[in-house]
Amino acid sequence: MAQAFTYSNINHRPKSLWLRLGTRFIRSIRLVQAQERPYAEAWQSANRRALQQSGPLWVVLGDSMSQGLGASSYDHGWVGQAAQLLRARGRNYRIVNLSVSGARLEDVIRTQLPALERLGLRPQLVTVMIGSNDLIAPRYRRQLLTHLARLLQALPPGTVVADIFRRPDLQRPSGADAVTPSQLLERVACQRGLVVADLGAAFRPPWNGKLAADLFHPNDRGYTAIAKEFVKTLETLH
Repeated sequence: MAQAFTYSNINHRPKSLWLRLGTRFIRSIRLVQAQERPYAEAWQSANRRALQQSGPLWVVLGDSMSQGLGASSYDHGWVGQAAQLLRARGRNYRIVNLSVSGARLEDVIRTQLPALERLGLRPQLVTVMIGSNDLIAPRYRRQLLTHLARLLQALPPGTVVADIFRRPDLQRPSGADAVTPSQLLERVACQRGLVVADLGAAFRPPWNGKLAADLFHPNDRGYTAIAKEFVKTLETLH
């Protein structure tokens, strides 16, 4: 069943007006966006190879950062670098990466988790880093807590969830009974047996020399910082 698995890492949803204009008129944005299809296709090929192999399986859920956009190659993003660090520690995973550039919280629920189910396999590790695209537009940001709560309830127990929500502007609840995204993540993780990877240190400035040309995605050095924080969390599991 796994060997017949088909999945596209390409996002066919129309780009936002801002991104279309940026790609057309700003060279630095265009350079990074040009990586989207080649990196997606590279992961699709890597996924097929992984499913023909044996050994512990790691399934990756997420957006463009789990695709490695901004890095010098698709496998120099945080996923590829974390795999290398884990391999050096004797933990050699085959990786199936279901991430899609531009994905939001709802995309993981609607598309990526069903694809995980269709694999028909029991992964030893599931990770998810998602939410950056939900923070860009006000209409998605207003629904962030609702969609995050739904996702956390849908994830398999034991999933390692990246906490990317340590930004100062997200640390102030909007109402007396409200919680921050990080507080919600910690609470539900405790209830459902999820594992939180606190990436606050990796995303903390200064970011000089750690950003890609578009000044949004990390470059190789930026992804190194993310990979190291993820691996720190994974090391606590065994």
